[in-house]
Amino acid sequence: MSVLANDLSNVINDYKKLLKKRLPKPERIAKIGQMQLNHNQLPSDDMGLYHKAQSIITDLDREINEQNNNKSYYAYSGLEKFRDHINDRLKEYFIDGDHIVHKTQKAAAAIIQAVQLAALPDTHLNENVKKALQHCNAAIAEFGSTEQQQSYRRSVEKQIARNAAFFTDILNHLDHEFDEKVGERPITVKLFSDEDEEA
Repeated sequence: MSVLANDLSNVINDYKKLLKKRLPKPERIAKIGQMQLNHNQLPSDDMGLYHKAQSIITDLDREINEQNNNKSYYAYSGLEKFRDHINDRLKEYFIDGDHIVHKTQKAAAAIIQAVQLAALPDTHLNENVKKALQHCNAAIAEFGSTEQQQSYRRSVEKQIARNAAFFTDILNHLDHEFDEKVGERPITVKLFSDEDEEA
């Protein structure tokens, strides 16, 4: 079982526990059957479980909206927290063709590829390498955590000393990707000055 499948199975089990607390047994059994959440009805693949978790969010949204429309003073606010918890888990992933991919893992793979490409000798830094690095830039800007983005940007900046023309283009492209996908460039926080590092 993949990490995602395990996470989503836990989410589904937590939802079933929530139903157990909130609904009488006949209603709970009917709802679990209607949503096909019985153990023998659950898909075993990541994609199926991902869609099942999305259907739980849809059901929670419906119930929360009903509570808000009824303006129930004693409405269970835990529903919103639970829905937000599931949403936060799902936001860590995206659908890529017929696969579910973890965003930071996708960015980490792009960083590894970019580091390998940047380590090529200057004589090999051509348009194909530039396009490959730009592809890495796009993935890192879209899926990378703030820490990944900051670290990667610093590594590109350091490469400028080695080959200013080539890596300035790469850095400009990276900043453009940040502006487009994130809306801002990651702020690099320096704990020590360059002089401190040399000392």
